[in-house]
Amino acid sequence: MTDKAVALISGGIDSVVAAYLIQRQGVQIIPIYCDNSPFSGETTKKRALDVIKRLATHASKPLRTYIVPNGETQIAILKNTPRKMTCIFCRRTMLRIAEKIAKKEKAGAVITGEAMGQKASQTLANMLVTTETISLPVLRPLLGLDKIEIEKIGKEIGTFELSIQPAVCCTITPEKPSTAADLRDILEIEKDWDYKKVVDKAVKESTVVETS
Repeated sequence: MTDKAVALISGGIDSVVAAYLIQRQGVQIIPIYCDNSPFSGETTKKRALDVIKRLATHASKPLRTYIVPNGETQIAILKNTPRKMTCIFCRRTMLRIAEKIAKKEKAGAVITGEAMGQKASQTLANMLVTTETISLPVLRPLLGLDKIEIEKIGKEIGTFELSIQPAVCCTITPEKPSTAADLRDILEIEKDWDYKKVVDKAVKESTVVETS
């Protein structure tokens, strides 16, 4: 029986490389694209689906891809959480979405393209408070690689040129994001808003496409 893992894929350079590194170990990948519309452009979605299609050329079978409407999720985060923590709560929510899909697909892990320090949510402190969100293991195969090494793999597998196409990924990134969130603060804030309802709705309204 082939192991399965879901992979959060944004369409950027890192996430598809992370998925590829796990896929080449014989793991069946189930891509998840969180569509941030209206906080992202249609070109962003196209770019993500293009890199997933290229990833599929390295797989032994078509990829079962989930497209998740994430705009309402982001609106809820903006309304219910401190602005400097937007990225952290967004990451926690996406991991919850990924875990629900993983359990539905009987997958055993969640893959992310996090690389050390490239974004505000990608510090060790913030990875701790995002990983705590779910019970499934979170695989981060890029943590031991630098930007040049990641780009090299992207070029080798044919995703790099697709990933650097112009796209508006997210327009709600705070100017001064928190780089060392305290888990106690996060949990206290989450007591006051029904994030489970938001997650359930996003998963329920997701669409599935076969990518080959």
